[in-house]
Amino acid sequence: MYSLYGVTVALLWLIIMRPCLADLDSDLTTCACRQYQEYSGEKIARSDLSTLYSLKVSMPQGCFPVVLKDVLTDASNDVNREHRVQEARNEEFWLERLKGHQHIVYLYGTEKTVEHFYLVMPHYFSDLYLLLKALHAKEKDMTVPELIRKPQLGPLLSHYDSQLCPLVTGLVKGLMAVHEQGGVHSDLTPWNIMMERTAEGYFQLRLGDFGGTQQAGVVTGHLTGIFTFFPPEIFDQTGMKPALPCVIYQSVDLWQLGIVIAMLAGKTFYPVFTEQTGKNFQGKKERLNYRDFADGLLCDVENELNDLAEIVDQQSFDKLPHYLATCKPDCTSREVLLMAAWYLLGEARNRPRAKDILTFLQTVTCKS
Repeated sequence: MYSLYGVTVALLWLIIMRPCLADLDSDLTTCACRQYQEYSGEKIARSDLSTLYSLKVSMPQGCFPVVLKDVLTDASNDVNREHRVQEARNEEFWLERLKGHQHIVYLYGTEKTVEHFYLVMPHYFSDLYLLLKALHAKEKDMTVPELIRKPQLGPLLSHYDSQLCPLVTGLVKGLMAVHEQGGVHSDLTPWNIMMERTAEGYFQLRLGDFGGTQQAGVVTGHLTGIFTFFPPEIFDQTGMKPALPCVIYQSVDLWQLGIVIAMLAGKTFYPVFTEQTGKNFQGKKERLNYRDFADGLLCDVENELNDLAEIVDQQSFDKLPHYLATCKPDCTSREVLLMAAWYLLGEARNRPRAKDILTFLQTVTCKS
């Protein structure tokens, strides 16, 4: 009887509060856009398609730190205009469709004018790239400048191994939600994964930037993202560019998930980190053969696994949890995640689905 009462109360709360939350989102979006138009804000990022601004919006309910994405939609001589508008509409569509999911970036709302398309979202702690840079510096015994700007990272870095599997589990749940809706994110990189600090002081991950998201199995003539994060089957015979048009499948996301998981487990892929600047880690310009680079990722992870490489090479993914429980119960979190990455970086038809990865992480005990 008590549980039935609790469910009834929860349902009543949702019925009563949902309109209030919708009103808050709408009011917050309107206030953020007005404030930006009058006072602008702190520019925090810019791409070819949009500019991000940080704002603090004061309302009767409190002060809300938000990020406003400004997409310029009126540029008569801009050949990217249509593409830019389509990506903004894409992002609005998918964020509304996935609204309320704990591991998807929340969208307060959008506002459109003749010249601009605004998207208003919470201002999260940072993107995942900040954490990866801090981890890399720490493991190389270098100073960690990220801790100066973001001292809250300290406890996470100090107890990282115990937090590793919960972080990845949240990311996989977010990707699962996209796949259950038939979508392909296709731009799953550290810059598009947000870190959120919870009320308890822990961190969780949210998947964002849905501008390039599309339905699985659809032919596309354009790919959004960093080429070093795309799987080998995407590229033409030269390995220097995607073979377009192509059909995009969810296996692209699974490949990208494998790279991100390997990075979180401590594997650094230098060209991936530097692709946005077009330089290698020594500062020299270079043209990457993306197909060769993609083919080499699996070998890199295999080398990192050392003696565990023989296990993953001989075990099918569905039988791996039972094998580990009986033969290798002392695997660390990093080893467990590197094994998952190894399977994700295999051939497209053999990559485990997001829900299979989630089941694997929930079945295998991760140790620090």
